[in-house]
Amino acid sequence: MNILIADDEHLARMSLKSILQEAGLPLEAMKEAINGEELVDLARLHKPLLAFVDIRMPRLNGLEAIKQAKLLSPQTRWFILTGFSEFQHAHDALRIGVSDYLLKPIDPAEIHTIITKVTREQRQHLLDRNKQFAMDLTAIYHGVSPLSQEEQDDLLQHACFIGTIFCIDTTLSAIEKARRQDSLLQTVQSIIDEMVTPEFKMTVFVLSNGEIALIGTWGSEDADQGMQHCLNCLYQIEQTVYRPPDTGFDVTLLQTSVCPSYKDLFYQFNWLQQFSNLRVIYGIGKKIQQRDLLPYADTPRFLAISKLVNTLTDYYRQSMYVNYMSTLDRFMKACAEERAIDYGVKKSVAEFLSQMLPCQISPQQDLADWYQILKDCGEHLLHTQSHKEAVGLVEWVIATIEQEYHANISIAQIAVKLGVSPNYLSTLFHKKTGMTFVRYVTKVRMFKAKELLNNPSLQVQQVAEQVGYYSVRHFTKVFTEFFGYYPSAQRKKRDKNTTPAQVEQQP
Repeated sequence: MNILIADDEHLARMSLKSILQEAGLPLEAMKEAINGEELVDLARLHKPLLAFVDIRMPRLNGLEAIKQAKLLSPQTRWFILTGFSEFQHAHDALRIGVSDYLLKPIDPAEIHTIITKVTREQRQHLLDRNKQFAMDLTAIYHGVSPLSQEEQDDLLQHACFIGTIFCIDTTLSAIEKARRQDSLLQTVQSIIDEMVTPEFKMTVFVLSNGEIALIGTWGSEDADQGMQHCLNCLYQIEQTVYRPPDTGFDVTLLQTSVCPSYKDLFYQFNWLQQFSNLRVIYGIGKKIQQRDLLPYADTPRFLAISKLVNTLTDYYRQSMYVNYMSTLDRFMKACAEERAIDYGVKKSVAEFLSQMLPCQISPQQDLADWYQILKDCGEHLLHTQSHKEAVGLVEWVIATIEQEYHANISIAQIAVKLGVSPNYLSTLFHKKTGMTFVRYVTKVRMFKAKELLNNPSLQVQQVAEQVGYYSVRHFTKVFTEFFGYYPSAQRKKRDKNTTPAQVEQQP
């Protein structure tokens, strides 16, 4: 937090600095100006959060200096220092946007109150700004943004980005995996909330295939400082993810390089998703940067084998015996091809399979031994397939919908969290509920909207936004098709015993 003190009297500046130190602020955060011109220059250079300004200063008086400095540092909170004889000047200051005025001599208790209040408000402002960034970025990514093209350009241009994809490999059940992932993301969000500064923004983001990613961004102004703050936050998240190590829940962080544009960021995200299976060979439970995977990506057999290994463990976790055995045959055939798998790759694959499956294999064993061990794992599936687990998956999906109906949720997103395939989860959900995932989400949204429409203080647009619709027209269309009458009719007929008038048939 930078603080600017502007007063031509040396003793006055020293006194205020002493009070600020007693409030716990470091000396290096305080900048001093002895006249109005210096105040304007320092405001431009340091963008202070707080500024204490004496009205009577040489070259440029306090009020004129504040008028100019506000244009250069619009987020600064301005407090003027004045005596009783300058009371009229204090009122003038309030008219130009000064937060308050302090009477000399300064009361330390007033300074403490100001610091506490402004710090709290600044923290809330940063959190709100980060939430808005997350909403805007999600809307732009999914092509449903209410922002104008100019507003989108303002958000995405003249900024640098860095992204990280979370890949989770685990032996836990689908439900336990989802719980652990939610706990992890809550921890990550708390770190972001604690460390976010005015120089950068960061958000947890859901990619189109349902995978979780982090996106950090900073502007061209103060770019070095913004990048450093962002990287420090990512480092703290990385340290938290890997402390302590957990072999039953391995998180691999796939990180982009620093990207000069939004377009470049999502190009790298797509690349990392395409080659994310290579973590089987590179090693899981660590951070992997894009450049680390480049040598492996140029070798087709590495990608083919790593995909088969991941598919094999996915089918095992989903208790899909036939698919597992079929994939095992294809995996063994790929490994048997000439020079397809050397000792180093074999060692990495053996470590991954030993972690993800209830077996122990080693690179010293030949492929025939591997086949028999992995086949025995498949036979084990026939004795462990659980109807209870399938019911639990559907219950989890329903609970997720009821909690997050207002968000842009998808069956793919939930499937990734649960560690099952989207097709499998979609089929299971339809079988257990008798309706598709999208239809179920719509049902929950519509009943919630009907409830909200009974609140006279909410406009239809606000109701639409609270149940996940950016377009009022689209919301009205869905509501009308679902209930058979317009949202406005629901508002007019709030009496529970009165049925809203049906929509008139259009000719």
